[in-house]
Amino acid sequence: MKLLVYIPSYNRAASLLRQLRMLKAYDGHGQLEVIVQDNCSNQTGYDEVRQFCAESNFTPTGF
Repeated sequence: MKLLVYIPSYNRAASLLRQLRMLKAYDGHGQLEVIVQDNCSNQTGYDEVRQFCAESNFTPTGF
């Protein structure tokens, strides 16, 4: 079974990072796919999100 999580984001880097950390700890059955849609945020802080994704072996696209 595949679980798909969709997270819309706009100027919420800290919140997004918290959500991604919680999803990384997901211990359920099946495959987890996370889609994050950023709507042209102008907030700084997304570098931390990119770094977390790289360290967590997540594959971000469109950042």
